[in-house]
Amino acid sequence: MSFISRLFGSRGGAADRAQDTRRGPDSVQASRLPPANHAMRRELLRVTLRDTLRRCGIPLGWIGAEVLSGSSREGHVGLHWQLSVRHWDPRLVMRMVALQNNLVSRLLAVDPMASQWLLGLSWQFALADESACPPLPHPGSWTSLEDTPMAQAAGAHPGGGSADVIAGPVRIEDTGSAAHAELEQRLAARDADFLARPGGGGEATEPMYLSTQPARLR
Repeated sequence: MSFISRLFGSRGGAADRAQDTRRGPDSVQASRLPPANHAMRRELLRVTLRDTLRRCGIPLGWIGAEVLSGSSREGHVGLHWQLSVRHWDPRLVMRMVALQNNLVSRLLAVDPMASQWLLGLSWQFALADESACPPLPHPGSWTSLEDTPMAQAAGAHPGGGSADVIAGPVRIEDTGSAAHAELEQRLAARDADFLARPGGGGEATEPMYLSTQPARLR
């Protein structure tokens, strides 16, 4: 089960409401804390994002966050964590699920009661420059086996950075046919010169090995 499922998967269920009732009024009241107590939780979310990005090696300016106050259908007052991508990088987009799980895991490690006051987590793109973002591919490419996400991400990086990487298709001219024809001509000329020489096979000559003859008895 993912961390997101652990955090939000069971909220609002009848079983959980019954469990909250068995826990006592203190537990139920803890999930309905007034907004005045959210200042420390806002700071916790900010520090969690900062530390997680540093641990993962992601520049801090690539991802921003906004904390919104809200309430659930059951009347639970809490916070909504809205993360924004501010820098385009295909590697980051492909690993957003892993980054999200890492954020939630670290948050729950610091505050195990975060599932009581964090109402949700969402992503949005807030890029200052969208020129580097690729356009939508052909509609049929989404179900094609050849166009995989890894191939698309690799194609987004400009070539020429490494001598071991071929940036695009390379066409190698087929010179084998010409070389083979030239070799055939040389062999034919050599055979003709050999046959033209005396004893070269152009005229009948005595064989090198004669047939064995029985010796006569004296």
